[in-house]
Amino acid sequence: MLVVIPSLVSNTGSSNGNGLVVNPSFEQDGAEVDAPTGWLTSVGNGSPTSVDYTEAYGGAHSGTYHGTHWRNSGAYEVYTYQTVTGLANGTYSLSAWVKSSGGQPIAQLQAQNFGAGTLTTAITATNGDWVKVSVNNIRVTNGQCEIGFYSKAKNDQYIYFDDVAFTAQPTQQAALSMTNSVGNFSFEDDNAGVMAPRQWQTRTGGSTQAYASYSESYPNAHAGTYHGTHYRPEAYQIYTYQTVTGLANGTYSLSAWVKSKGGQPVAQLQAQNYGGSALSANIPTSPNDWVQVTIPSVTVTNGQCEVGIYSQANAGGQWLYFDDITLLPATASSAKSNLVAPEEAVAPALYPNPANDQVMLTANMPQESTVSIVIADLQGNTLATYQRKAAAGENQFVLDTNNLANGLYILRILGNDTSSAQRLEIKH
Repeated sequence: MLVVIPSLVSNTGSSNGNGLVVNPSFEQDGAEVDAPTGWLTSVGNGSPTSVDYTEAYGGAHSGTYHGTHWRNSGAYEVYTYQTVTGLANGTYSLSAWVKSSGGQPIAQLQAQNFGAGTLTTAITATNGDWVKVSVNNIRVTNGQCEIGFYSKAKNDQYIYFDDVAFTAQPTQQAALSMTNSVGNFSFEDDNAGVMAPRQWQTRTGGSTQAYASYSESYPNAHAGTYHGTHYRPEAYQIYTYQTVTGLANGTYSLSAWVKSKGGQPVAQLQAQNYGGSALSANIPTSPNDWVQVTIPSVTVTNGQCEVGIYSQANAGGQWLYFDDITLLPATASSAKSNLVAPEEAVAPALYPNPANDQVMLTANMPQESTVSIVIADLQGNTLATYQRKAAAGENQFVLDTNNLANGLYILRILGNDTSSAQRLEIKH
């Protein structure tokens, strides 16, 4: 259990340009202190309050002081946080500059109590450099957000943190959402990868289970963080859809951004139950780039339209990603936002995959560096983290997977000059 140690907290916001955070750079006290103004501390059983403090040691990212989690006489657990209140509901971004020894079982930047679940970003070894970490797409619905740093660490492991910023996040989807009739069109509303994204339903065929359709962040979205996915290693039939109601009768354009491994007997964007015959647009093979497919003329005569993505796929791991699904009046569709796909990362190679007790990761690195290898579940929860020294060129890392349960995971490799991801399946 974490025990709360209070300090002086205010929600008046900062005056140094770091958004709404109180004392974001830990300079307000003008000294090294155990309870910095604006921040609260919770410690785990057996952890002294002295594991959290501000100091000048090592140099701050800016100014003189920074926050610290550290203890040299045993394991510790500590959480340093504050609640930002008085927020207008909307999308925000949390960031901080950090240094870390690495090796902690858990070290995270966190956002929670904003109207949904907890969002986290791991803090890993930084090799003595200040590194910026962020939690994006924080959808505040209750006027507040709790932000903080959490460490569950062993003896002599540390993190430093400084220049914390919590700011309104302009999104590429903002203008589009004003005219788009599709709910949760970018799969961001759950703030997580989930089996049943809000406002979407699934219909299955044959022996297919509903978990062939879900949302996830792997390997990247067209815009934002999450996208919809159809995937199973065996053959499957799945339809992900929603019925958009309250439409003014008239002509609409239905579009979606997609990626597909290809090879499916059927992969389609569909429009039906709008007062006319069912319409569809085939989804092409495009494993590396996001492409847009469109049904240009959907003439609504009954005030509604069912929109969906349908896959009939063969065994062998055929997959389809979909994102930014829009139903716009035909006159407005040509003016919709131009959402640009992020640059595609080069995926590492995994063997064997599915893996049993270990997996070999092969990755090419542009230069000698230290990389973090993170294995997470489909909801983004980190289950294992490895630190490895990488040489310039091809590297092979053998990772222990014996403690992972059977299922699908995301393996990410993160370094100063690389960031990539791959789907990993475990079968014991």
